[in-house]
Amino acid sequence: MNNIAILAGNSEYKHLNPLACCLNDVEKIYQILNLSEKYQKIHKIKNKTSSETKDKIREIIEESGKIDEILFYFTGHGYFNQDDFYYCPSDFEIKRPNETGISNDELHILIKPAKPELIVKIIDACNSGNQLIKGDAFSIKNTSYDIKNIIQIASCLSSQSSLAGIPLSFFTHHFVEATVSKSEGAVYYTDIIASLRDKFLENEFQTPHFTSQGTGREQFIDDVRKLSSIRDELINEKIETDNILENTEIDIVDQLTKIEDSIANEEKSNKFISKIFSETNEKLKFNEKITKLYSINEKEYNDYYMDNCKKFIIQIINSEKLSDNLVTARRYWEKDGNRPWETTIGAFFGDPDAREKFQLSINCSLGTVQTVITLTPKFRTLKEIRLVISTIPSIKHCYVFENITFHSLTDWDRYSEHGNVVSQRWFRLGWNEDTSLTTAEICNNLNQEILDYIEKITNKMIEN
Repeated sequence: MNNIAILAGNSEYKHLNPLACCLNDVEKIYQILNLSEKYQKIHKIKNKTSSETKDKIREIIEESGKIDEILFYFTGHGYFNQDDFYYCPSDFEIKRPNETGISNDELHILIKPAKPELIVKIIDACNSGNQLIKGDAFSIKNTSYDIKNIIQIASCLSSQSSLAGIPLSFFTHHFVEATVSKSEGAVYYTDIIASLRDKFLENEFQTPHFTSQGTGREQFIDDVRKLSSIRDELINEKIETDNILENTEIDIVDQLTKIEDSIANEEKSNKFISKIFSETNEKLKFNEKITKLYSINEKEYNDYYMDNCKKFIIQIINSEKLSDNLVTARRYWEKDGNRPWETTIGAFFGDPDAREKFQLSINCSLGTVQTVITLTPKFRTLKEIRLVISTIPSIKHCYVFENITFHSLTDWDRYSEHGNVVSQRWFRLGWNEDTSLTTAEICNNLNQEILDYIEKITNKMIEN
């Protein structure tokens, strides 16, 4: 038997927040697989860029020859866009997901030359529980190589976050526990899936997603006694944790008191968000060139009404792995007259009547959370311009989202609701942080986008 494992993890990111636990995840999974004595080679890919990761996978596949089983484990940031999941290497950028990420489809293509009898994917990342196969990129029947057995174990649904932890990610820790849930005999992947289902049964915020095609007899390890040291470690960790909590209660209270000064409460969050909007309004001074062409109107909202912003906001919030639910983000599908859960499966399988929906829900007491600045043209050959500033509070940070759109005329005096996005950015601010640089950047960016547009229109008139 020629079995190989590829363990990829990223703790350090150039454009996303770091995830300290992910390298620990990789080492723990390596320890378990090594004890299993099942794999001829176990490869680790840590903190690598997209191109480095892809090159390493190609190298592993080329040198391995015919593979019986390949296990691919990933821990790090995940991103979901246009019905595909992206593994996020260290240089991942949301604006360039295909160049700086590795989609589920692309991973399948990279693995495909080895023609493995069994493919196992274990994914500990946000938004990871998507459909197993998208389009024809790795279709079971439309390629020269038919997949015989494939198992995917994902830490959460495509609309959810996967929680980090210390020292391991929340899901990886439970996965480790699931590998030793039996006391004797072989451990099958179905055993692990059953154990994980039970562990997350009452967890409404993180629901693991499982997909499989096989016999149900695929083994993770032939004898669980090989993992006795893992079981002993878990027992000892629990004893140590109980002792620490018992002996350091005063220290924990002291630390939490200090942390409390830096996090949000109702009064602090409302003042902070109000300051962002008032500063933006004060700094947003349009020059005469713009005011001759546009009339300006501002409107504030106490909810997230602008639909064309929600998808971007939800993708970022889910990738941030927030530790609270002051605002919850949800992505789902529905048909007219049907409840969302009744049509999700149909949407996954290409139902043309199923519509993708995005929902942001405020669960805390807040005032204004979104402001819209609309520049309505005085001449109908120009497009309407909108700046939407949205704020998402979490206990540790305030997330500020900037969305600039251009809207074409759809009636004699009305412009389209869903315009073309020309700029989408987000900022993560601490509750004690200075907001002036962020608001100045937002205002400068809007002015520049408007002036660039006016220049473009002027040049077209000159050409004609």
